[in-house]
Amino acid sequence: MRLIDEIERLARRYERPADICRRIGERAEEQGFRRPSYEQVRLYARQAQRRPQRVSTAKVLLDVALRLEHPDAFIQHVSGTQTRFKS
Repeated sequence: MRLIDEIERLARRYERPADICRRIGERAEEQGFRRPSYEQVRLYARQAQRRPQRVSTAKVLLDVALRLEHPDAFIQHVSGTQTRFKS
């Protein structure tokens, strides 16, 4: 799971799948695992790039502090009634 999380993190930074595959391969070997195939890494990276990213709680708090959002936006964000995504 840690390797998949790392793939997703790198994919969100729009790194090329080949670069991601090299880095993940090194991490896998450090942790005692076999290197994943390029195809597996590419599939996980593509899925991560297609998945919408939620706006962080810190971003919502900053928007409220700067009065870009109504204070209720924080309550809605934390309760999950109105989830914002990065565009």
